[in-house]
Amino acid sequence: WKSCTTIYFTSRKKLHSKPMIGLIANQNSLVNNIFYHNSLQTSQKGNDELLSVTIVKQHKLSNKALISAVKDELKTWCGLSDLTYLKMYCIPKALPQLTNLSFTKQPETTQLGKAIFMAGDTQLNGSLNAAILSGELAAKGILAEINKTNNC
Repeated sequence: WKSCTTIYFTSRKKLHSKPMIGLIANQNSLVNNIFYHNSLQTSQKGNDELLSVTIVKQHKLSNKALISAVKDELKTWCGLSDLTYLKMYCIPKALPQLTNLSFTKQPETTQLGKAIFMAGDTQLNGSLNAAILSGELAAKGILAEINKTNNC
């Protein structure tokens, strides 16, 4: 498994108003992505913006040092300086450890047994798009198996 740490901050302002995940594309950065939860429609909203920051990179920092380093990076990469720390969550089994990444496969490769077909992001790469695509590939594999059976 791959682990991650998610740190929540409040901020008086946000970088953008659209509901999207912001990726930090610097290989030396601790911060992988940020998201403003208040960009989604909700029935309740506080006075400040709620920001989540996800760290997937391995490190040996204490919680206090990690929060400080993340604040520094958010100031450097995003221009954010008015952050107030709220909460930190360490998730030891956040993502499966995928060693054989691919973007597509042939439908017949999804078949594990006579009536067992595999689907899910772990079959391709860790993403929602991969989960959907692998489901489509498994469905095509099932249809091919049904057609083989009907043609005998």
